[in-house]
Amino acid sequence: MEFGGSIGRDELFARQAEHLRRALAGSDMPVFGLVTRLRPAEETFGGLHTTDDRLVAVQVAYGRAAEVETSRAEPNALRETLEHHVRRGGDRFADFEWAESPAVLLVNGTGVEARRLRAGEHWWLVRGAWDELEITVVGHDWHPGELAVETITDPQPMLDRLRTPPDFVHREPEPLPAGLGREPHQALAEAVVANAAEHARWMAEGGPEPTLPSYWTALWAAAVQRQIELSDAPEADAGDAVSAMMSQLGTLHHEADWFRDDPSRRRRAIGETLLYGTGLEADVPSRAAQEAWKRDVHQEWKAAWREWADK
Repeated sequence: MEFGGSIGRDELFARQAEHLRRALAGSDMPVFGLVTRLRPAEETFGGLHTTDDRLVAVQVAYGRAAEVETSRAEPNALRETLEHHVRRGGDRFADFEWAESPAVLLVNGTGVEARRLRAGEHWWLVRGAWDELEITVVGHDWHPGELAVETITDPQPMLDRLRTPPDFVHREPEPLPAGLGREPHQALAEAVVANAAEHARWMAEGGPEPTLPSYWTALWAAAVQRQIELSDAPEADAGDAVSAMMSQLGTLHHEADWFRDDPSRRRRAIGETLLYGTGLEADVPSRAAQEAWKRDVHQEWKAAWREWADK
């Protein structure tokens, strides 16, 4: 028997392609793509969405220039949909003038009424209805004279391209900066909260996608090692404990306005979460919230933190 990373990756992508082929073949929903003469790049599979094992949406991509989505579920609003693509492209919403207008979309040769939304000169979206389906075409720096889509009768060619895994470039993680190793839990918590704040701004405004610090891997490893030292727990359990603490802090930033807006209460909440999670102090003022988080009772957890914050 042969062992090798490349064989495993090839098999993984082949299985993925087969899974997608079965999902598409087993559905009665047609999938649309750009007509051949308009394609700005090679046609590739972009993604699919299911609800209760029922196919509800499929995306077909053409490099970074265009995407066609076929959906039988009610899609997001035009602005929300285009914002998603602008955000992924690293552009800020405020940098563009947004304008909506009527349009025509050719579907299997038949013109249907549609709506067009533009974001400056670079981004646009056209959406039209066809036989209880919504067809959305998004373009970036690609401006065809007409817009036409057709039913993809054989998805196999674009699925076959999934059999070739992308090149993987290994990069050594950066070492932990001097000083952060003294309090790795605290440094990790601050990085998590900062990233949550940056991600919230990114969702609201667009722009370059925020990233974790380049030394994130080393910082995480340092926190897990300190957790092992403090709790005498196996590495896997220590990693789960660190993950639970950081997940709670990220969720607090997302759901609690007092955590986002009040630096004093945020510092206290972080400190108590770390004391409780490391086992250094079990009887923290927020103990009810900490225990609710461990039991995964979300509403009780939110109420406990709200009561704590109001004191």
